[in-house]
Amino acid sequence: MKFFIILIAVSLTCAANFTVLPKAVDMGDSVRITFAVSEYTDATVEIINKADSGVVCELGSGLLGSNPPPPFQANSLSQTIYWDKKDNRGNVFNGNWTIRVGLSIFADLDRIYNNDTRNVIQTLSPKA
Repeated sequence: MKFFIILIAVSLTCAANFTVLPKAVDMGDSVRITFAVSEYTDATVEIINKADSGVVCELGSGLLGSNPPPPFQANSLSQTIYWDKKDNRGNVFNGNWTIRVGLSIFADLDRIYNNDTRNVIQTLSPKA
C-alpha cells in the first residue's frame, strides 16, 4: 500500500503584537473576550479545556481587516468576541476553561515523504 505523508510546519514568526492582551470576562450566560493588535493579521480565538488542554470551541479564525470572517469586527484592531459557553457541538460546557488567541499563525508545506508518483494524478487546465 502506497501513501503520502505531508508534513506541515507551522510558522510562529509574528510581525503583529498584542497592544491589549486577551482578556475574558464571565458575564453569566456568556463570556466577553477582548484583545487588540498592532496591525491587521491572522487571528485565531479558541476556548481550551483546562482539564485536558483540548479545544472546546473554535470561536473564529481569519484575517483581520476590511473583510474579516465572523465573529471579528471589520476595520478594527480592537476585537470583542462573545462565547455562549457551548462547545463546537452546541452542548453547554461546564468544565474549567481558558482562552487561547493566536496571531500570525499559518501553515507552510515543509516536505513530502514517499514521493511515489505512480499514485499521483495530475490534471492540467486547458489553455484558453
